[in-house]
Amino acid sequence: MENKDLIILLVLSHLINAQHLNPETQVLEMQNGWDEFMTITEAEVAKGSISRSDANNLYSGYRNKYGRRDYRQESHDEVLQIHFEKLGVKNLGYIKNNLFDIGISPNKMDAVLGGLLRIAHSAKKEGINFNINPKMKSYFQDRLALNKVQINYLHDLARNLSNN
Repeated sequence: MENKDLIILLVLSHLINAQHLNPETQVLEMQNGWDEFMTITEAEVAKGSISRSDANNLYSGYRNKYGRRDYRQESHDEVLQIHFEKLGVKNLGYIKNNLFDIGISPNKMDAVLGGLLRIAHSAKKEGINFNINPKMKSYFQDRLALNKVQINYLHDLARNLSNN
């Protein structure tokens, strides 16, 4: 519990400092603050001081304060929502927030989610031997211009979704 208090204290100090800046500097400071907040939080998860669930809750709670878009509070494409509900996802906004945080732009979000559905179904069929097929990898790399880190994240997310 002490580490959560420390993180919250750091966040509040950044917010207080950000109130005294001009608008352009404030946006840059908020981005830097968010990055620092994520770094500190991830370090606490790595040390085992807080759980992944606690970290995700912290991220969710502080998105608006750092000027980050919160997809949990937005409406989503109904067809995508229905398909993700079949995989056990109650609010597609959580996945969208994570995709946004790893650098996937909002204009590519639905295309990435469609591809994620496809590879999640493949992961369900293939089980432990799951690997993204070359055509889907090409779709993510060439058509959507995702990097290897983002594609690996989608691979891991598909594997997790297939286990639900």
